[in-house]
Amino acid sequence: MRDRSTAFYNPFRKKWVFSLRAEMGPWGKGGTRSRSYREAADFFSGSDWRFKLTDSTDDVVMWLQPDDLDVRDSQWKLPAQIYNFDAVAYESIMLGAFAVWRGPENNVIVKSGMPKITDVEFAYSRDGFHFDRPDRTPAIESEGWDSKKWDAGYVQNIANILVVKDEKLYFYYSANAGNPKRLGIGGFSCDLNGAYDQGAGGLAVLRRDGFASMRPAIEKKVGEFTTVPVRFSGKYMFVNADISKGRLAVEVLDEKGFAVPGFTAADCVPVASDSTKVQVRWKKSADLGALAGRNVRFRFIVENGGLYSFWVSPSRNGESGGYLGGGGPGYPGVRDVVTAR
Repeated sequence: MRDRSTAFYNPFRKKWVFSLRAEMGPWGKGGTRSRSYREAADFFSGSDWRFKLTDSTDDVVMWLQPDDLDVRDSQWKLPAQIYNFDAVAYESIMLGAFAVWRGPENNVIVKSGMPKITDVEFAYSRDGFHFDRPDRTPAIESEGWDSKKWDAGYVQNIANILVVKDEKLYFYYSANAGNPKRLGIGGFSCDLNGAYDQGAGGLAVLRRDGFASMRPAIEKKVGEFTTVPVRFSGKYMFVNADISKGRLAVEVLDEKGFAVPGFTAADCVPVASDSTKVQVRWKKSADLGALAGRNVRFRFIVENGGLYSFWVSPSRNGESGGYLGGGGPGYPGVRDVVTAR
């Protein structure tokens, strides 16, 4: 494997995935940094493999590539490239972290002693292979050479991407300040190149499930949306919502799109709080148990606020049963199976 190749586990497919550095175009011909994909049920047998740069193989496929939606750095103005990619199971999806390279190349950093500009962007997938990046805004961004800060460049995520603590998501990452007084001697050398100097660890914090929220298009107005058909096995519905200055109601629809008696918006006790976990209740029904296993849709009516996530739990305590990235304090593993909120 080449440098910046990594591996991660996809529990939904029960496969180990090898995220391999590749370059677009014919194998071994050079070009734009991208990623190749290889998977195996067992890590050790999957890694017992040798790849020839001049050959493509059936079990290694071209996977992730940059495109013209990737933002160019204002200083270097070069087409972006994918420097690294990791993914981890988070709740019901695979959360991906793209380390996006924006320049410059090795011949520049070896003469300047400054790090390459890489930013971390989030992506998501429901199958672990096809990842969407609807927002190309960096989640964790390099400050740039002119900043003279500790995170001037080489911003890169850790392998498990995040841990969960105190209802927040903790993203640990690395970065480099560089050292313009320490230049490469006789060509490119990691040992002599100041671009790798003054490395440090950073911490970025986000609200739990805080990647995106559904909000009315106009502030202080009412917005609504309806899910695709879903099935659940629990009884108690919870939401993660910022509704401290508004209200949220939930309605359950049957397969034909009609409101289920007892679970209409009028029956719902409005949610009016800013919380990462609050139970949704209906006046005439103790829980959603009678609807478990059926195809239903949830219709959310949001007034002056935002909804981050929802789930149906088997417990009144609100455990989602989903994945937690790298886990976190109070959890026995990487699943939300005990109350630690």
